[in-house]
Amino acid sequence: MLQAHLEADQGNFTAAVTAYQKAIALAPDLLPAHESLARLLPQIGAADQAMESYWSALAAQPDNKALWASAIGTAKALRFGSALETLAASACDRFGAAPDLLIALALGFAFQGQADLAIAQLDRVVAAVPDAVAAHLHLAPLLLEVGDLERAEQSATAATQLDPLDQSGWAWLSILWRLSEDPREQWLIDYERHILLLDLRADIEAALGSDGLAQFADYLSACHTTTSHPLDQSARGGTQTRGDLFARREEPLLVFKKLLQRRVEAALQALSPVAGHPFLGRLSDQGIRFAGAWSIQLRESGHHAHHIHHKGWLSSAFYAALPPSVGQTGSDAGALIFGVPEVHLPHPLAPRRILIPQPGHLALFPSYTWHGTVPFLDAPPRLTLAFDALPAS
Repeated sequence: MLQAHLEADQGNFTAAVTAYQKAIALAPDLLPAHESLARLLPQIGAADQAMESYWSALAAQPDNKALWASAIGTAKALRFGSALETLAASACDRFGAAPDLLIALALGFAFQGQADLAIAQLDRVVAAVPDAVAAHLHLAPLLLEVGDLERAEQSATAATQLDPLDQSGWAWLSILWRLSEDPREQWLIDYERHILLLDLRADIEAALGSDGLAQFADYLSACHTTTSHPLDQSARGGTQTRGDLFARREEPLLVFKKLLQRRVEAALQALSPVAGHPFLGRLSDQGIRFAGAWSIQLRESGHHAHHIHHKGWLSSAFYAALPPSVGQTGSDAGALIFGVPEVHLPHPLAPRRILIPQPGHLALFPSYTWHGTVPFLDAPPRLTLAFDALPAS
């Protein structure tokens, strides 16, 4: 398995797949190998094979609960609705209808467009286990889509009370309060004051030289070795670097990370703490700690689906290199848009704010802020670096 990890990190994907498969053949219950293989295959154009190792292993070890849980978690992450429904239903039959399995079954329905079945299933879970935060979090968008705003708000509110650090409940409240013209939307996310834009070009030039931004863009571009986007992330029509980018030790990245921390912490000092606020209430005089970083390289017509970062607190987008059409007067090609959820509404919402990217600029925003991008039509890619951060305390 270690050999497979290393081969994949070097872009030797055929060798990596072979090594993962050999590891699983020797140890069918080696869960990290299944999970790594299943997430790698879609990024090299083989999404249809992503769950194959699980099916074989479950046939050999049908009573292995951990294996079932890993398979269900992977199908959920990759949004394989049919596979998730089959796995969850089979696990319920074998082990009993535990709440987590029933929630997974509901998501299998939801991913296949069967909202009514999913809502009914989640309602049963909440009736039996009122503090099942995952059930509330999945109920909120489903109820929003079918127009039951009152119940959707109840579920989103319950989620924020049960787990206030998870950003998902707050994200749904931002949309529900907007739809009901509730002034708490402005309290939760002020799209002008809470979204910050920093120009890092001078810092990068001071640290890496007059062509520092181009150097850094070349470095990031070389980190992209896959051919397709991950199925469990927001990018569509491009690639994403593997693992935590800030775990790498190359000099350009270490320099950039250091100047990034300094500038971000300085920018946050301009914000005033607000007790009880999910973002401003967690400002810390001890600064930030990074909680994961990655780079996205979008190809022509590529974009980000609207999303939030449910495990974050502060999220970001740094623009390393942009296609010629991005930033042109009168065009929103490649733009970052805020305030539009990834749900089907009878009347689609307009963006609350549109940010036109510029090379060397860094956007910062609360992790519960809905954000996505507009496609562009240039051949040159749109290259970004993003990170999540948490209060250092």
